[in-house]
Amino acid sequence: MEPNSTQQEVLLSTNTQFAHRQWSDSDDEGASNLNAKEQLEKACWDGLVKEMIPELNIALDSSRKLWLWRIHETRSFLALDFYEFPGPKETEASIDPYLFMCELRNN
Repeated sequence: MEPNSTQQEVLLSTNTQFAHRQWSDSDDEGASNLNAKEQLEKACWDGLVKEMIPELNIALDSSRKLWLWRIHETRSFLALDFYEFPGPKETEASIDPYLFMCELRNN
């Protein structure tokens, strides 16, 4: 029997003022060469998601820790995938419009 894995998605719109904020320190090497979307993605990989959005509750249960496993870039948002441990993404419950629209067509 396969163990239950906790997954959580966060979509960050990249066409907003939020995405165009300065997310890295001015002394951060190479940060000046990145566009706004790349800086936002780098900040997510650097573990700043909780600082960027303090009301976001990534850990649903204190005994389970979710890790940022993947960032998928689209034209209008970054999709952050948090997993308890790696496994296949459950697309039928996804909030990513590219995934759930494809799932609707398949039904």
